[in-house]
Amino acid sequence: MLNARRGAAGATVLLLAQGIQAQAAGFIEDSQGSLMLRNFYFDRDYKGESSISARREWAQGFILNLKSGFTEGPVGFGLDLQGMLGVQLDSSRDRAGTGLLPVDRSSGKAESEYSELGITGKVRYSKSELNVGTVMPRLPILISSPARLLWQTFRGSHLRSQDIPGLSFQGGYLTRMNQRDSTDYQKIAIAAPNGRFDGTAESDQFLFFGGDYTGISGLTLSYYHARLDEIYQQNYLGAIHQFKLGPGEFKTDFRYFLSDEEGEGKAGSVDNQYVGLNFGYKLGGHRLTVGGSLSSGDSAMPYIAGSEPHLISEYALSSEFLN
Repeated sequence: MLNARRGAAGATVLLLAQGIQAQAAGFIEDSQGSLMLRNFYFDRDYKGESSISARREWAQGFILNLKSGFTEGPVGFGLDLQGMLGVQLDSSRDRAGTGLLPVDRSSGKAESEYSELGITGKVRYSKSELNVGTVMPRLPILISSPARLLWQTFRGSHLRSQDIPGLSFQGGYLTRMNQRDSTDYQKIAIAAPNGRFDGTAESDQFLFFGGDYTGISGLTLSYYHARLDEIYQQNYLGAIHQFKLGPGEFKTDFRYFLSDEEGEGKAGSVDNQYVGLNFGYKLGGHRLTVGGSLSSGDSAMPYIAGSEPHLISEYALSSEFLN
C-alpha cells in the first residue's frame, strides 16, 4: 500500500514537472536578446549675448534588451528586461548639460557614468498584449525620445490589440517618467521651453487611448486621445494615403492636433490647433518630401517633457517650432 502511494505521488510530481516544462517552452524558445552600442558626440555653440558659450560632451552608451517569449496556453505570460549604461568620454563643468549625462547639482560636473534597469511584465491573450512596468510608447500623442545617449522611459501600463480585423487599438496609463540623462523616475511634466508653460506643473496620471484603421487599401486613418491630469488634454486625427504613381509611390500624410487645458490647468492656459501636411514621392531607396505646418491659438502645442512631438517630420528638425 505504501509503495502504491509513493508511486502515485511520484507520478503526480512527474506530471506537474512535465506540465511546467510545457508551459515554459514558449517562454524560453522564443526569447531573444540584443545589444546596442551608441557613441554620441554633442556640440552646440551659443552665439550673441549668452552666459553659456557652448554645450559639448562625448559619451558611450550600451543598451541591452532581453525579451522572453510567452508561456503556452490561451493566456501567455512573459518578461522583458532592459539594461542601459552611459559612460562619460569627455566633458567639463562649463560644457556640461547636453542631455547626454546627468549633472551633479552641487558641483556642476557631469557624472562619469550612470545606469538603469527596466523590467516589464507582459500578458498575451489572442491578438492582445498588455505590458506593465517600463514602457516606451511611440504614438502620435507620445513618442519616447531616443534623441540622446539613452532612451527616455515611462512607468505604467500599455495595451495593444489587433483582435478586430483592420483595427489596431492602443491604450495605457502612465504614472512616472525617466528622462534621457537621469536614473530617477519623476512625475510627468509638460514641455516648457522658452517659458511657454509652467514647467514645474506635474502629474502622476497620463491616460491615452486610440487606434489606427487600415481596412481600406492604401489608407491609414488614426485617432488618439491623451490627458495629463489637471494640466492638458489632446486629440489627434491623422490620415496617410499611399498609391503607385509611375515607377514609384506617392504618399500624403495629414496630422491634426486639438489641445486645451484639463482640470485646473496647472501649467497655464492651453489653447492650440496644429495642422501638418506632407507630400512625398518614393523611388527605390529615395524619397522626396515637401510639407508644411500651421500652429494657431493662444498657446503653443503641448507635449510631454523630454519626448518628441509628432510634427511634419519626426527626428528631422533642429527645433519643434511650436512657440
